[in-house]
Amino acid sequence: MWYAYSNFKGCPYGHQLGVDGDHEPQNTLPDGKDIAGYPFIKRSRKYLENYLHLDFDDINFNYTNLCFFRSPQQKDLNYHDYKVSLKLFKQFVDYIKPPWIFSLGDSNSKLLEELNVLDNKNELPNKDAKFRGITGELWGITYFSVPHPNARVKSELREEIWKCIGDEFNKRFRGNDFKK
Repeated sequence: MWYAYSNFKGCPYGHQLGVDGDHEPQNTLPDGKDIAGYPFIKRSRKYLENYLHLDFDDINFNYTNLCFFRSPQQKDLNYHDYKVSLKLFKQFVDYIKPPWIFSLGDSNSKLLEELNVLDNKNELPNKDAKFRGITGELWGITYFSVPHPNARVKSELREEIWKCIGDEFNKRFRGNDFKK
């Protein structure tokens, strides 16, 4: 699934398409109006609005997933699934030309590192913490990552990570136009 509303807008993305029991194939492009209702978005919405200036009414961003295979859980997918999906993910990124890419889930960063496409990685607030934010470059595009909203991270650490990533984001990009 992806929502492409506009070129040159930022691109938050998730890990994979979840599935809850049986599901129907997706045969139309979603309009994105229901994204605010996704459970993992609900848990991150205040951060996405405050630090990345995302607008869930006007949908001033693009959204996709790293892996395009549906699975009940992330562990049901393997390295090959991600390697195959990475080609489609890159085509989407090349098409929308985002100034930044933002991962909701640090396991995406680990996979991108394993696939040798994530460069200039920096860990915030510190590299010794189990959970941390990440900045870097993906195909020459500014990249950010935070722990998944479902990760068992203490509230104080989650706030610190989002603040660090938000500060880095706002050093590089201004307001809702996301331009450097």
